[in-house]
Amino acid sequence: MTGKALITGASGFLGRHLIEALRRSGATTFALTRSLSGLSRADRQIAVSKETDPAALIPIVEEVSPDWIFHLAGRSIASSMEDLYSANVLYGAALLIASRTASSRPTVVLAGSAAEYGPEAAALDTVSEDVPCRPTSSYGISKFAQTLHALAEQDRVVVARLFNVVGPFMPQHLALGSFAARISQMTGDERSISTGSLSVVRDFVMVEHVADALVALAGSPPPSPTVINICTGQGTSLRTLVESLVAASGKDVSIEESKAIGSPTSKGISRFVGDPTRLNAWGISLPLPDPDRLARSLIKASHLP
Repeated sequence: MTGKALITGASGFLGRHLIEALRRSGATTFALTRSLSGLSRADRQIAVSKETDPAALIPIVEEVSPDWIFHLAGRSIASSMEDLYSANVLYGAALLIASRTASSRPTVVLAGSAAEYGPEAAALDTVSEDVPCRPTSSYGISKFAQTLHALAEQDRVVVARLFNVVGPFMPQHLALGSFAARISQMTGDERSISTGSLSVVRDFVMVEHVADALVALAGSPPPSPTVINICTGQGTSLRTLVESLVAASGKDVSIEESKAIGSPTSKGISRFVGDPTRLNAWGISLPLPDPDRLARSLIKASHLP
């Protein structure tokens, strides 16, 4: 898969793994960023001041002439609705316009979210791409708006609808990332961790497997805009992963579970698992995370600067 890849969100949780996956495939990577820094491991960084303005992106896309554009930048939380929509809708829409006018006509892969489905889908055993999207959170609504922009295109566009991506350096506003940090940082007499309900079951998928799947989808894109679930099709309980974190830490830590504490993962939904049939049709099958391996990687990453 030799060629050039333009990536947003390259220094983020998924972005750093995507760059490594692209490099292994032989691609040259270009990181599109607000400010140049040493955080991105891309072959080259390109600064853009107005990422929501197609006029600012068009000359960059023309200069790079990428074979693929991976849009990973976005926010799950923001200080205002304006910031949320700028990050999750306008940036992607502007990139789609820039790709449409580019002479290289790149394939565009946008990071979507299982939050686009909304809570009604939780009643299903597994959630396929044909399930109507009825998001109720501002985040889910904004990501679905981005998807609608993508589906209005005529070229090769993939919305990679991500389920619960986990792995080292995952953000601490996510439940598992928060628990790993709290356990690792325990000192002195601290011997317990308070959590919300751990009975929730989610379709957790390892970040490196997600990165490999995105590269594979970009290398063999559908002829028209398509949504593809990035999931395993199987559920794992949050309790299993938290217990593995405690074991991996080597500390004598008790888990104090309280249903009165709102879990950042549960959102009132006990089980949410994706249907990978469409992903499997592309020859991609994602394995379940190994709880012990995942826990060790999270604990190790939490000790690194």
